[in-house]
Amino acid sequence: MSQQPFEKNNNPEARKRILRYANDVMHEELSKNSIVVIATHNRDDPRKFTIVADSEYDRQLENVELVFSNPEDYKRIFPEFSAPPPVVLAPNMEMDRKLGVAVPIHRDPYKIRSVMSPQIPANPNINNINNVLNDNNNQYWSVKATEEKPATIIIDLGKEVDIGTLWVKWFAARERRARFTIATATEEQYNSKPERLFVSIDRLENKYSSGTTDDFETYNLSDNPEELVHARYIMIQIMGNDQDSDWASVVQIKVTKAVSIKSMETELKTTN
Repeated sequence: MSQQPFEKNNNPEARKRILRYANDVMHEELSKNSIVVIATHNRDDPRKFTIVADSEYDRQLENVELVFSNPEDYKRIFPEFSAPPPVVLAPNMEMDRKLGVAVPIHRDPYKIRSVMSPQIPANPNINNINNVLNDNNNQYWSVKATEEKPATIIIDLGKEVDIGTLWVKWFAARERRARFTIATATEEQYNSKPERLFVSIDRLENKYSSGTTDDFETYNLSDNPEELVHARYIMIQIMGNDQDSDWASVVQIKVTKAVSIKSMETELKTTN
């Protein structure tokens, strides 16, 4: 649907529906802070919104550009907002700060420059570490792992970036729950002497995978979208799993700036 500025829309019914949407839905959801509607706010013009996703209320209004040409309309519909209202994100969406619009999270993961592991798989031709970069569920990396000698994956993003979430697809994810710790390093930390310095993410230290899905699991490096982790390298250390098995096996890894709606790590060995 092409964008239709409110002030240029000559269709009375469309104008009525847009105002009804703002008054009955967007204002209501903003007031109760529900995760239902997405509306981006134009910082340069407090009267202007772009509906980039909505509830089932009216799908036809998606992507309609809404401009209150009359300041009194804006005050009437949003009387409590003297400053731009907050953005309300729907599940699996995040704000693109540069574009000022909401986009699906994980749509544009960072390009991983390389992955490495000091452990050599029993069968390097089949379980090579580079398998975690392939979009192939039949290929995976797998090595022996214990608490004393954890299996290690080091992800190099090529440059320092802001990181919100690490996405991991575990092998046999519903049969066993991997025990892991995630840490990060800047270029300076990684090149430090006499050894590389990684800083553990407190919320992701000695955790377990959920054991509930064969798809990607999301692990937020930060629980605040405004305070992301700035690093070039990510290290995953895997200390076996909850089945008293000494295998560490990963199918695929991705990294995004977006902070996922739900981080899936757990401290418990048993599913709830």
